Amino acid sequence: MKIKKLCNAFATDAAAGNRGLGIFGIPINEEIDTYKKKSRGLWVGGKLIVDNGKVMFRRNLTVKKIHPTGNDLEIDLNRVTKIWWQFGWISGIINIQINEQLVKLRCFGAKRVVERLNAFIHS
Repeated sequence: MKIKKLCNAFATDAAAGNRGLGIFGIPINEEIDTYKKKSRGLWVGGKLIVDNGKVMFRRNLTVKKIHPTGNDLEIDLNRVTKIWWQFGWISGIINIQINEQLVKLRCFGAKRVVERLNAFIHS
């Protein structure tokens, strides 16, 4: 099974670099920090890749420049204990449980991705 989709991953440890990111290069780090505190993390843009029995998330180039720390993921599907879909405004959320760790990925077509992943895991 192969899947490639643009998506966002929820990262509790994401941090923005000190750059002028707003309109006309005005720093917006304070706004990012406020959102992160309220949400307990940030949605990080990138790509969902499913291949060779693994779910991977790779940050896009823009995010790599903004978020200096890595938020790329690689999960063996045989370690997954549960996968489920969650409603999200505009796009759905894929929840992947690995023991005590919860990974959240947000993309269009999330419900279908969850169906395909569950079918693969239970086959």
